[in-house]
Amino acid sequence: MRKTLLTLALLVPGVGCAGQALDLNLSGDAIQGEFSSDTGVLPNSNGVFSIGGLYADDDKSDFTMGHLGLLVTGDAGARNALVNAGLGVRLVGLDVNGGDATGGAIALGAEFDARLPAYNRIGVGAYLYYAPDVSAFGDIDKYLEYAANLNYELIRNAFVYVGARQVRLGFDPGSEMSVDTGAHAGFNLKF
Repeated sequence: MRKTLLTLALLVPGVGCAGQALDLNLSGDAIQGEFSSDTGVLPNSNGVFSIGGLYADDDKSDFTMGHLGLLVTGDAGARNALVNAGLGVRLVGLDVNGGDATGGAIALGAEFDARLPAYNRIGVGAYLYYAPDVSAFGDIDKYLEYAANLNYELIRNAFVYVGARQVRLGFDPGSEMSVDTGAHAGFNLKF
């Protein structure tokens, strides 16, 4: 899994020529990063390919996650607001406590970013990805990740933000744990 993610990470910068972004954020116990790029596969398509990872280490557990994602985005058609939304899928690989629990999931999800035209430097964003038992494998029985943020465009195409995120995992026979919960701060660069 790690070799596959590394190989794809090396290939991603060659996908598409424009519409790339780098997102990094930190909290007291976690670091998360994601690189995304327009797919460029079909003309006039709004497909976005992403590769990313999350590492969290607190008093209870350490957690490593990598993901590959495909998202279709577009204008949500909201009046008096600039709202972009997307629907997509993520392939997630997970490791809890250095191999105590490993597995993955195919998660469906949605994302959005909203701005008022008069104050378009300030925005709110959120995402949610979920995989039930039927699309989870290995030791993982369920996967849920969601986050929300308040962001500000500091300079053109460079955003800073504060937000909150939760990642919850389910295991057989019915136990659950949060592997990352709380506030974070970060930046998003679009180029």
